[in-house]
Amino acid sequence: MPQPLSKVAPKAQISIGNPAGTKPALMMMAMEALATWSYIDYLMLRIYVELSGGYSSDATAAFLALETAGAKSGVIRTLANRNLQKEYLPAFNAVLAVLKSGEKERHKLAHWVWATSPSVSDGAILFDPRNITGDPKKMLVYRMQDFVRIRQRFDQISGYCGRLTFIVIPHPANTETHEKLCAEPEIADKLNRQAQPKLFPPQEWPEWLQVEK
Repeated sequence: MPQPLSKVAPKAQISIGNPAGTKPALMMMAMEALATWSYIDYLMLRIYVELSGGYSSDATAAFLALETAGAKSGVIRTLANRNLQKEYLPAFNAVLAVLKSGEKERHKLAHWVWATSPSVSDGAILFDPRNITGDPKKMLVYRMQDFVRIRQRFDQISGYCGRLTFIVIPHPANTETHEKLCAEPEIADKLNRQAQPKLFPPQEWPEWLQVEK
């Protein structure tokens, strides 16, 4: 996992800018990860278009105007609840939950500031642009193995979304595809969590259940 710069080299002097010239292999792997996520975006758009009634629908035009991933996920979830077969909803929601976790990693690669440092010869540094003070605790050092892991993770999510596409868009293999998707360990875990009753702490119990002090 990426490590805070404060742990790797707390007194490092950084140089902000594109590290492609000095670390081309790192940048290539990062770009491969982003390219994979672009395919995920394409698959999710296909799913949305199918659920909203086609490319020419007003709903599709409105969706394309949305700029945030959270808003798009919310719209897709709402349409799925309205239009998707109920038996497929748990798997659909499980994939969306996995997708949300991957979006956080993708956001860093696409929107954080890139930097390098002589003190970190084998890695690149990324930090949130809101980190104006340059706090090294809020800067992350990414090495090759981190980018490889992210690329592999995005490939895995891409596979989930690909199967989800065949479930949403009518296809003879829907049942088999659904079963294979649900059998994926990560998806199966999400499904098990969905099936478990949600337990609320005592302070959130209704008033009639509260214990008088």
